[in-house]
Amino acid sequence: MVTFSEKLDRKLETLFKLQIMLGEELEKSISQSEDSCVELTNKKEEIINSINLTKQKIQTLEENNNKCKNEWMNKLELDHTCQKLSMQKPSLTDVLILKDISNKCTLYKKFLGFKWHHSILTKDDPVSGIFYSKKNLYLKPFSTNSSSNLTRKLWDEIEISSNYKIR
Repeated sequence: MVTFSEKLDRKLETLFKLQIMLGEELEKSISQSEDSCVELTNKKEEIINSINLTKQKIQTLEENNNKCKNEWMNKLELDHTCQKLSMQKPSLTDVLILKDISNKCTLYKKFLGFKWHHSILTKDDPVSGIFYSKKNLYLKPFSTNSSSNLTRKLWDEIEISSNYKIR
């Protein structure tokens, strides 16, 4: 027959084995928790890096957008200024001077290499329209800066309203 102390020893031995098994399970659980924490930390870092890259891309796009917007606004302002200039009417004095000049000569613009030269052809000169002279391309009528009688505003009006183009 089994004595009470033997039963107690068996129960203690069983409890001791259970305690060891529970300890092992607890260690496994802690190890798995640590691994999942490391994985979560890595995922968190990846997400933070992705967010930072996205922020940089957004900032770059905003900078490019602002540059394009500024260029567009500058072009719009330039177009508006050109429209204003083309709508300004020359003064009566300018009109009379221009008529007087056009009776005597033709305005033209001469291209020499990389530089434009403005001058006037007299009515006695038989040349008209676009012509060549010793590798110089001439285009008339066009504005000239050589006349001190005409105001700058009138020359701006002449240049803006001219539809002639170099071929």
